[in-house]
Amino acid sequence: MRHIRIILLATTILGLASLAPADDGAQTKPEALLTPPPELPLEFKGVEALAVITIHIDEKGKVTDVDITKVSHAGIEEPIKQAVRKWKFKPSTQNGVPVKAKVSIPLRVSV
Repeated sequence: MRHIRIILLATTILGLASLAPADDGAQTKPEALLTPPPELPLEFKGVEALAVITIHIDEKGKVTDVDITKVSHAGIEEPIKQAVRKWKFKPSTQNGVPVKAKVSIPLRVSV
């Protein structure tokens, strides 16, 4: 069985929840609830791959689209997209009402 590590860099998704009160009109950021790692091909064993991804999240916290803006190794784009589409979030809110959001993050994956 192969082991896969996924590390969220800098603006880690797990810490994106905003501390701003919802009643002042501020928009809170989505908060990751479930982030299964991508299943990379075995050819990437021992490789640490980096990508910058933009995640589109709907009002229910479901990922609706994934854009990859940068990638360190060709061939990892589709496995990353497939995994991120399964991620679940506590949705962003504005004035306490769930709203759509878009989050860009760096992502490091190793096999």
